[in-house]
Amino acid sequence: MNHKERVRLAIAHKEPDRVPKGELDVEVAFSRALVGEDLSPRELKLRTYEILNLDLMGIGDWPRPKIGETPEGYAILRDVWGRVMVDSGVSVETIEYPIPDLDKADQYTFPTADSIPGDEVRWAAENTDYFIGCLVNSVFEDVYNLIGFEKYMLTIAREPEKLRPLAQKCAEFEVAKACKFLDLGADMIFIVEDIAHNTGTFMSPQMLRSEIFPFMRWQVEQIKLYKDVPVFFHSDGNLNAVIEDIIACGFDGLQALQPTAGMDIAKLKAQYGKRLCLMGNIDLNYVLCFGTPEEVEETVRQTIQEAAPGGGYILSTCNSLIRSIPPENAIAMYRAADKYGVYPIQM
Repeated sequence: MNHKERVRLAIAHKEPDRVPKGELDVEVAFSRALVGEDLSPRELKLRTYEILNLDLMGIGDWPRPKIGETPEGYAILRDVWGRVMVDSGVSVETIEYPIPDLDKADQYTFPTADSIPGDEVRWAAENTDYFIGCLVNSVFEDVYNLIGFEKYMLTIAREPEKLRPLAQKCAEFEVAKACKFLDLGADMIFIVEDIAHNTGTFMSPQMLRSEIFPFMRWQVEQIKLYKDVPVFFHSDGNLNAVIEDIIACGFDGLQALQPTAGMDIAKLKAQYGKRLCLMGNIDLNYVLCFGTPEEVEETVRQTIQEAAPGGGYILSTCNSLIRSIPPENAIAMYRAADKYGVYPIQM
């Protein structure tokens, strides 16, 4: 069974030969540590996928070319929206928002899908046999990146109608971006939108239902009208209060399932496992980053037993492969998946 077949069966809630494995993203610094060579980013990604025997490759495309340097020598970047940021090498801070005055938002010119190169998607589709999932945003992060997070939160609480025209334009751009990725060979789309922290959502479920989920629902509908592909939702944090809303948006799957944020994989499988393909749940807060390989193996074994029977589960970290994961723990994670993830799952 090949990579694409394995992932498609899991998404269809059927049992493939083994539990499929994949990641939303792989940090280049992690790949360097794993591979042990300073290869090109593409070569590093391929070697990482070969070493870990992954099936699903997540690809994002957020161009932000360098436009200058600070006096300290930090890179100054500008993204396709016009947002200006400083990259210290440790963190990226926005120093200029594209729409400083919300009352003049109608003067802003939105980017088009032509501003997204799509080179990585094209390369992966032409040179690999992995199941390709491409990342786009929805309207929460897009809009606050246009005006600033504090202004966004104050406005959505007091005058949400002011943000809706921006949200619609953002949703249209992200759909156009998704369609471009599908034309280039993507097999699925991830809508990535961190709407929650460890104890709940950033705004009330009622506000999400009024101001965010309608746009997500529209995005999923438009993507599927363009091409009938799986669409997954990604968010860190505790989503328990809004999972029914996520399902109502038309999503086929949910990625992250952060265990330290109350996302209990056994309960999620029992309650939603026939309506959502679950992806993730391997802990980054302690197990992968600070645990032993033996702890990693036991976590993977238990997670597979709870989430994989009947299909509908894709093994991944609860976010992505980050540099703070010791290579030996990543190897332990995916080798444990090959050991315990063969169908039928042994309980």
